[in-house]
Amino acid sequence: MKLLLFDIDGTLLVSKGAGRKAMQAAVRKMTNKTDVSIEGVDFSGRTDPQIIKDVFVTNGFEADDWESWIAEALESYVEAFTEAFSPDQFISLPGVHALIEQLHAQPNVQLAILTGNLEKTAYLKLKGIGLESYFPFGAFASDHADRYQLPPIAVQRALDHTGHQYEGKNVVIIGDTKHDILCGRSINVMSIAVSTGHYNAEDLHIHNPDVLLDDLSNTNEFVALVG
Repeated sequence: MKLLLFDIDGTLLVSKGAGRKAMQAAVRKMTNKTDVSIEGVDFSGRTDPQIIKDVFVTNGFEADDWESWIAEALESYVEAFTEAFSPDQFISLPGVHALIEQLHAQPNVQLAILTGNLEKTAYLKLKGIGLESYFPFGAFASDHADRYQLPPIAVQRALDHTGHQYEGKNVVIIGDTKHDILCGRSINVMSIAVSTGHYNAEDLHIHNPDVLLDDLSNTNEFVALVG
């Protein structure tokens, strides 16, 4: 049995700035500042709590209690994201629908999510491209702000969901950033990197993924890799 843990942004889909706009709106609401900027903040492969703290810091804000500030800001972020949600904000990447449908039909494959998104916004994004029903569980930034703590959470949830213990190369993390590759290495599982996000193939190759693909358009190749 294989457990396939998919990242979302830059791996399964791209959005038209939906997350950035909602995060900017959340920080504006908390600070009563209309000129909040997200320029220079790195979103790729990081968790929403890490990103929103960087937005505060980049705009010159400091807090005595970052934990409560971030928690309040994330609530505002989810609210803003939900209110502005529209499927036309999201575009599935090449081959994604065909691949997920075929993997879902494989009796030896369990699909799940491993993402820096909060659980609510993660499933809204998947809903935007019609794939939310294919991923019954996952590990999210709402579970832990440190992305490197998420793989064990996902594996435990897979055990709880299926009754099967997944380990070693039977766990596959698929993503578009160095963090996805390094998350895989942190628990000694397989990593498949795709250069469909902000990292190009050369950037990803430096971190030695088990497999490096241009995209997910070759369904048969991918199924053979994880079969």
